[in-house]
Amino acid sequence: ALHATVAKQNSLAETLEAVQESSRVKRRLFCS
Repeated sequence: ALHATVAKQNSLAETLEAVQESSRVKRRLFCS
């Protein structure tokens, strides 16, 4: 159970990073 929670948190963190990356890219596109 603990391992599943850690895995879930890891994938959640990865998803957040991906979202931040894509929003950064979008901002770059809007600014240019």
